[in-house]
Amino acid sequence: MRVKLISFESSANVQVGWRFGTTEAVQVCRTTAGPYIANFVGCNVQGAVDQTLNIRAEGAVTVRGYVLGKEV
Repeated sequence: MRVKLISFESSANVQVGWRFGTTEAVQVCRTTAGPYIANFVGCNVQGAVDQTLNIRAEGAVTVRGYVLGKEV
């Protein structure tokens, strides 16, 4: 999957990030409560075939949002 946009909101002041699979480096994107939006249109941010996209939090938090992607 090629990521085109990530949008989410976290409910607490904890580090939240995302990555493909479980071994790639976490792309840290939020350390305080509130919204986060990343626009990757024109970029080629993608994982390997059948690799999952994971949201990772460093503490107790509710994360709600969506990811827009393109199958490649």
